Amino acid sequence: MGEVLRRGVEERVNTVAVTARVRRDRLDMFVRLKGVFLTEEPDTGRRSGRGREPGTGREPEGARESAGVGESEGVGEGGWVVVRLGFGAFEAVHTLLSFGAAVEVVSPQEVRDELARVAAGISLFHASDDVRREDGRRAP
Repeated sequence: MGEVLRRGVEERVNTVAVTARVRRDRLDMFVRLKGVFLTEEPDTGRRSGRGREPGTGREPEGARESAGVGESEGVGEGGWVVVRLGFGAFEAVHTLLSFGAAVEVVSPQEVRDELARVAAGISLFHASDDVRREDGRRAP
């Protein structure tokens, strides 16, 4: 039994490749909890210029100067670190939501869209009773 489990972990097929960026101040916790999904060691000297700061809608510092994901600039305090992950099933990407706005999926777009859809559903579910669907029922 142990041999079968070991082989399953070592020979895991990553069918969904994801590039994301993690807030530097959450990287240690991210690696501890999601390290099994990492396909390479995070390069703490990388900074992503793509996307907007979660919660503010602003471009991250240096975004205009950066050529894109993985551009080496050094990550300053409050910066972002690019990580590359592999998931065995598409639904497994939902685990990234546990880090909230401290993780942003950069690619692929399908994963970004899925996480946005699930997050919107969670938001409606936890909204006040004033948030209702057109048919009058509480939003799911």
